[in-house]
Amino acid sequence: MKNKKITLTVSNISSKQWSNLVLELNLMRKAWAKFGPVIKLSTFSLDKIVRAGTTNKHQEENNDQKKRLGSDAEL
Repeated sequence: MKNKKITLTVSNISSKQWSNLVLELNLMRKAWAKFGPVIKLSTFSLDKIVRAGTTNKHQEENNDQKKRLGSDAEL
């Protein structure tokens, strides 16, 4: 099948709005993958935005507490 390409040019957008747009496109990419389409995203600091936007802060806090208390600690 022939590759198709879309170019988005976005202006008047805050950094928070930009991050949310990138995260939404990434969610769409993941959701559609099981139906066949392979979507590739490319933008400045994509990995950083996706990593920060998909991190579970509560889980990280629990892991940090377990490390401080020892590996056998229950939270």
